[in-house]
Amino acid sequence: QIRVYRDVHYLHAYGVGWPWKASRPLAEDEYFVLGDNSPASMDSRQLGGRFVVREQILGRVWRSRLP
Repeated sequence: QIRVYRDVHYLHAYGVGWPWKASRPLAEDEYFVLGDNSPASMDSRQLGGRFVVREQILGRVWRSRLP
């Protein structure tokens, strides 16, 4: 299940000049990552559509704000 908090359209981002199509649906533990600054972000589109698995996501919450 996915929840979208804001509508973002990625059109002609740097390195991607064509509509990107997924080759298959995501598995339950896979993520398709997109950067918030599409002209300067390296994300799943530039990485050949590679997905990120949950174990590869690392980080620590240092500040949280409820919507």
